[in-house]
Amino acid sequence: MKKNLVSLLLLFLITASLSAQTEEGIWMIGGQVSLSSGNNLRIGSANFPDTRSTSNTYAIQPSIGYFFKKNWVLGGNIGFQSSNSTLTNNQTGANINQQNQRSGQAGIFTRKFIPINEQVFFHLQAGVAYTFGTFETIQFENNPILRKNSGISLNTRAGITYFPRRWIAIEGAVNPLNYLFEISKTPQGTGERKERVHSFSTGLNGNFLSLGFNFFISKPR
Repeated sequence: MKKNLVSLLLLFLITASLSAQTEEGIWMIGGQVSLSSGNNLRIGSANFPDTRSTSNTYAIQPSIGYFFKKNWVLGGNIGFQSSNSTLTNNQTGANINQQNQRSGQAGIFTRKFIPINEQVFFHLQAGVAYTFGTFETIQFENNPILRKNSGISLNTRAGITYFPRRWIAIEGAVNPLNYLFEISKTPQGTGERKERVHSFSTGLNGNFLSLGFNFFISKPR
């Protein structure tokens, strides 16, 4: 049975005064951390054993933004993600396949805050980032295969921000639509195999967990 860790997306925002939290001249400094894990058992047959797949993923993405006008932020972010998955024989515990992925990104974004009332804001965000990383596959009794990736991603974000107090806010968000153009290079013989991939994805299924924080900082008056 597959198990997914489901968590809450929490963003903590600190500001000198509630009325000035999205005013021009404010700095937004923070980021997010995400964690996910999976465990899946597949029942085999007379000719194939039962197999178990496990996976773990974590990511961190610090960011900084500046309110160039009221309710509008322009900023940048960097990120790192690590994931590992293993397929094993459930009877003997022997490894059948293992995959290790490391990736990073650097990008820019713009965010629009739309006030619903003094404590609740709806926000829309769009960004573009350069992505890079490695993907290692280790198959039973075979040498590891290392693939290198690089590309450009376009991402969107939509959510609600609620300020229960002047100094803290809780934010929930989804990624409605993302696009990735990626080039991968895999060693093959004396050369390499190159592949180009275009992919679209959505983040509306609720299986992704994130924890994060943001500080809103203004100059003393």
